[in-house]
Amino acid sequence: VGGQAAALLLAFAVLAAATLRRDVAAARRRLTWFGARRAQLELLTGAEAGAMALVGVLAGWAVGIGIAALVARRAGSPVGDVLSHSVLSSGGLVVALGLAAAAALVVFAAVRAGPVRLGGLSLAPVDMAALGALAVVLTVVLRGSTDADALARDGGTGTALLLLPGLVAFVAAVACGRALVPLLRGLERAVRGRGVPLRLASLSLARNPGYAAVTIAFLTVSLGLALFAESYRSTLDRGQRDQAAYAVPVDVIVREDLRELVRPLDAAPLVDFEEATGGGSAAAVLRLSGNVARLEGSRSVTVLGLPAETLASLEGWRGDHSTRSRAELARLIDPGREVGLRGVELPGDTRELRLPVQLRGTPIGVTATLATPAGTYVRVDLGVAAEGERRTLRGPVPSEARGGSLVGLAFRPPRRIEEPGATAGRAARGVLTTGRLQLVGARTVTASFDDWIATNPSVAAVVAGERTEFHFALTNLVRSRYRPRQATDGEPIPILVTPRLAGVVGARSVLPVELAGQTLFGRVVGLVRRFPTVDGEAVIADAGLVATALNANEPGSTLPGEVWLDAPEGREAELAAALTRSPFDRVTVTSRAEVESSLRSDPLARAALLTLATAALVGLGLALVGLLLGAVSDLRDDRGELFDLEAQGSSPAALRRQVRLRAAIVASVGLVGGIATGAVLCLLVVDLVRLTANAAEPQPPLLLSLSWPVALAAVAVYGLAAAALVGLATARAFRAPVPAARASELAA
Repeated sequence: VGGQAAALLLAFAVLAAATLRRDVAAARRRLTWFGARRAQLELLTGAEAGAMALVGVLAGWAVGIGIAALVARRAGSPVGDVLSHSVLSSGGLVVALGLAAAAALVVFAAVRAGPVRLGGLSLAPVDMAALGALAVVLTVVLRGSTDADALARDGGTGTALLLLPGLVAFVAAVACGRALVPLLRGLERAVRGRGVPLRLASLSLARNPGYAAVTIAFLTVSLGLALFAESYRSTLDRGQRDQAAYAVPVDVIVREDLRELVRPLDAAPLVDFEEATGGGSAAAVLRLSGNVARLEGSRSVTVLGLPAETLASLEGWRGDHSTRSRAELARLIDPGREVGLRGVELPGDTRELRLPVQLRGTPIGVTATLATPAGTYVRVDLGVAAEGERRTLRGPVPSEARGGSLVGLAFRPPRRIEEPGATAGRAARGVLTTGRLQLVGARTVTASFDDWIATNPSVAAVVAGERTEFHFALTNLVRSRYRPRQATDGEPIPILVTPRLAGVVGARSVLPVELAGQTLFGRVVGLVRRFPTVDGEAVIADAGLVATALNANEPGSTLPGEVWLDAPEGREAELAAALTRSPFDRVTVTSRAEVESSLRSDPLARAALLTLATAALVGLGLALVGLLLGAVSDLRDDRGELFDLEAQGSSPAALRRQVRLRAAIVASVGLVGGIATGAVLCLLVVDLVRLTANAAEPQPPLLLSLSWPVALAAVAVYGLAAAALVGLATARAFRAPVPAARASELAA
């Protein structure tokens, strides 16, 4: 931004110095008549240029110190430290002296340069410089890169990128100057017969385009850099919003407090979270870390399970996240049916589980796994079945599990320390015959094991009426369970994956993911380039399907670790307040509003946004000042030509209209050139923002953004202000009495 501002101010110095060229030339002629030598003339001109540059830089530096102090105060930074490490530091003073020297050279060169001559095919030194700058721009654009590895290999790439805005602006200024004469000649031919003032304005510019070319070049630079600064600011602003929405794609995410190790659903049931939203929604979300063996390099992936309806309503979703919309992706993973973990329902008054058994073989223990209404799991030890005896295994049902369901039985062999020496380490074999399961409460309810399956070949079950025979060969190395058949058995669940994972899918688009001793089989149904809250490779699926697939064989292995909350519009503050009270004060709460506020309150970010907004306004303001100088210069430098027109019968109103039309043509061409320059510079914005952010790749990646209402408002302000300034500058022109010397010419 500082380089952009310096380039803009130096360009303005060229424009201002160009207005002094005629006066300086006249003064040098007078001094030559009085006998001044060339060296004396150059020394005088250099001294005047140096004095003007020094005074201007000192005044500007003082104003800059005041602005820097205001920016630091608004950004919440210590003013003294900011100034002492920037504009008042030794480095800052060296920069000031260098800028003064550069300004002096620019002013000296501008006032000593001959009139700008355009047209023809010959190449001037400025054309050669522009071609060199264009070559640098093309080289950097084609070969440059702003990722961290590239910058580490070649630091020059970053430096060149920072210089690109100034180089592009310089090339655009020279190109506009070169294109001016053909454009004006074409305009003169196009407006023939359309009115004398317009034709005279275009013809006079075509015949003597020198200062107009300088003005147009400056307008191109100033307006282009103003548009660049606004797009830079708008991109940073959008980046903050996108980053907050990517980190928290709902109003609030509640996670486990790692200090107290309390999961959200341990602190309160999901219905309580939903009530806290005040009519919004609450979704239990699974986040698991896994591995995909087929991946090269890093094999880690994040498995995110969330309800399909939650995916469809995520905030901050961008079109570059996926080629499909949120609603389409939600439909792809929606199971379309009930997929909760099936089991034997327990009446609310169930106090005890009973299981009649008879064993032939090695004694084994039996454990029942119960799913609670709150979504957690408890295990009930039913005891040990001894060989030969008929007995009833039983175990008490905890109060929190009443009203839940029985989701499995686990068979355990004796511990090795308890086995006879000759059989130690061998499989426990036998046949366990059971009757119907008894749920004892106010009344006893029985349940059979129809449609139950074993989790591995160590147990084979035969159901015959009310009896079930379990043929087992158990070891301590494998968990042997018997459970109800689930909706996820026998088929992979639909998943969304990132492109890298999609490249390693197997037959029928099936991707196996290893998750803490289990394998989740997913069928790829869609691609996402990235997914909110996930940094890296992602597997997205319906939360119910993931939980059922993993908890079927290992009940309790997969529990929701997050709750995503969305409040009705306008009630976000009420939700935030509710989450500060018990029982929600035992978990970690992260809101999107807080994340965005934190990003915006960062002193560096606030200062950058304010500086960019100021740079855009300064560019627009200097463009208007440059246009005003052009109009004043026309009235002063072309007064002879204008007087000749007046002598030929042009009215003062027609002459004023001609000057205003000249200014309008210059303003219009400069506006078009500025917009074109700004459009080219906007293509560099994302790389420059990423570069100035220490080459860190933000999540999600930055997207070019331009606030069209702001841009259109700026164009409207530019047009209205330009018309007003030129109108004021020419309002009193040609109203004074005609001098006597000229009156005789008019009479003749």
